[in-house]
Amino acid sequence: MFMNKKKSKYGWKDFLSLIYMVVPFLTTMWIQDEVNKPFIISFKYLSLPVIVLTYIYFNKFTEDWDSKDWLVQKTKPFVVALPIIYLSFGWVNIFNAFIPPQQKFIVSGHVVKKVNSRTTRTVTIINKKGDRIRVRVTRDEFRNTSVGEDFVKEMKKGSLGLLFKVGIHF
Repeated sequence: MFMNKKKSKYGWKDFLSLIYMVVPFLTTMWIQDEVNKPFIISFKYLSLPVIVLTYIYFNKFTEDWDSKDWLVQKTKPFVVALPIIYLSFGWVNIFNAFIPPQQKFIVSGHVVKKVNSRTTRTVTIINKKGDRIRVRVTRDEFRNTSVGEDFVKEMKKGSLGLLFKVGIHF
């Protein structure tokens, strides 16, 4: 009287892949950061290790690696590695925000540019040292800020030296 249970075609690897892909997009709503800095860190420090690991994976663990097509054999690890590297920005944000140490940091300066795109609102400021800082802001912060005004925002500097503020931001 035992029912035959059908084994799902999706396993734990598929679940981990889904988590790896969804988390970076959730961090864009959850962590305000300096624009593009997590991407730069991802590409700068993770590109070579990810490409090497995907090359090793395809070389050792896949059957179709012995393909007769030389171009397919050499480009497949890169094609697989690019989305992995691209999606690692969210994990860089999480590492920066939740691995100690963090310090409070006041972002202040003169607003030189405001950008309101479909997905995000950013303000670019120049601080007293002359550094350009581009940060994501909430809708209210964007409305209350004008080019030419002074801008002040409390953020934190995380373990990787990136500025961030945790919370749901729309």
